[in-house]
This record gives sequence, structure tokens and C-alpha cells, in this order.
Amino acid sequence: HDEERDGSISQEILFWIEMKQDANKKYNFNDPSVIWAKETLSTLSFKHVKKKKGRAKKALKNLTYKDPKKGKGRIVENESWYPYCADPINQEDVENLLAATVDTVTTYDPETYQEEIKVVKNSKITYKDFDYFRVLQHWYFDKSTNTLASKVISIGPLQDVLNEEGKLRFRKALYYIMSSQ
Repeated sequence: HDEERDGSISQEILFWIEMKQDANKKYNFNDPSVIWAKETLSTLSFKHVKKKKGRAKKALKNLTYKDPKKGKGRIVENESWYPYCADPINQEDVENLLAATVDTVTTYDPETYQEEIKVVKNSKITYKDFDYFRVLQHWYFDKSTNTLASKVISIGPLQDVLNEEGKLRFRKALYYIMSSQ
């Protein structure tokens, strides 16, 4: 970690560990050979990740942006904090979430109490707007194979929600893409 001039801490990824596992193998977490399991919900950024030879960030773009726009995959809404409890949404709902929006904000002048209506235009959301992703994973240790493994359960592209001054208030998932397993 390095401290910046403004006092914030910058974090850099030191390294990634590639976990080799059979993506098609379905694991039963109640199996007696699985002696440890944990579910994690993390916010990750892949913006500064260097691609490994032969692989591209295109796969993440397809998974989180192009495929949902085409109606591919199992997409669920973001209203639940936990993707397992979320309701499925269709291609039209995804397109509406990514479309440009126009909204009106009503404010009152504190001195004159006069109502003022502002029109706020938000541009269409593109893949380049996705700096962070929320990832729900199951991690477990399988004693029979002596392996630590993880399965991604869902991934959700996050949208920045800003306050009136343009500062980040929080990030919210637009939708979640559920694992096919």
C-alpha cells in the first residue's frame, strides 16, 4: 500500500494465483470430504489487471455486458442484497437498465421557498463504465483431492451513485449474472 498526497491509500495487486480445477465438476458442499467452506461477497476491480497470454478481458465484457443485452445467461435483478433471493429479469429489463435516462429533480430555494425543477440527463451505460464488480463465491477445501477451490456463484457490474457535488456515495449492482452451475 502506498499513501497518496490526499491521504488515501492506493492498492496494487501483487500477484494472482491460478487455481486449476474442473469447471464442469459440480461439488456437493455437504460431502464429508469438504472439510471447510466459506461464502464470500467481494467488490473487485479488473481495470488494472494484465491479461495472461492467450486470454483476454473480452470474456468478462461478453459475460457482464454483451450477453445480458442479448438475453443470454441467467440474469437476476439487483433489488436484493443477496443474488440467491433475486428475481430473474429479461433482455428488455437489462436494456432499460443500460439505456440513457432523463430524470427531474425538484429543489426548493431555502430563502424564497420557490420550487426549482432541474432536468438531469444520464448517458447510456457502456462496458467502460464498469470499473467494479460484485462477486459472490464459494470457497472450499476438499480433503479427498487436497485442493482449495472456489466457484463463482454470481457477478454483478457495479454502477457509481454520486451525490449532488459529484462525489461517490456508493456503488450498486445493475444486475447479477448467475453461474450456470
